[in-house]
Amino acid sequence: MARERGPWCEGPFAGRAEQVLSAHGVSKTFTYFPEGEFEDQIARYPSKLCPLAALGDAIEAILLDDAEEALASVARERGVADCDSICLLDRSSSMIGIVADDHSRIENRLLPTAPTQHSLKAHWVFFVSVPDLSEHGYWALVARDGSGVTVVRVN
Repeated sequence: MARERGPWCEGPFAGRAEQVLSAHGVSKTFTYFPEGEFEDQIARYPSKLCPLAALGDAIEAILLDDAEEALASVARERGVADCDSICLLDRSSSMIGIVADDHSRIENRLLPTAPTQHSLKAHWVFFVSVPDLSEHGYWALVARDGSGVTVVRVN
């Protein structure tokens, strides 16, 4: 059973990802969460971590990451001093979504595929794109067992 964390983990998941984004201050960000994707992945891959709690963990990891290639670091490098990670992600030009398990859907064929060293079976995988800052994107791989989050910059 999925671990409950926060009010968004109770009840159906449809349309509730936006509540998680808003709670993290990024309500303007464009989202890609196909209807039923959270439920489909739960059915295929047991998870101790509620997918919306995983989304919250992914957002926090992206926003707080201070590695050399992290969102905030790239912003500083490019001289965007007046805008923090939240400001950069909270734009309609930015995007966050779940990496779908089923690439047979036409819309999912446009998505990047998950990094080969990390499987969807073991992780909730989210992608983040901030085109106003960089052509590079980010993966947030949230362990389904709740053991942690790995943020990877995609070249």
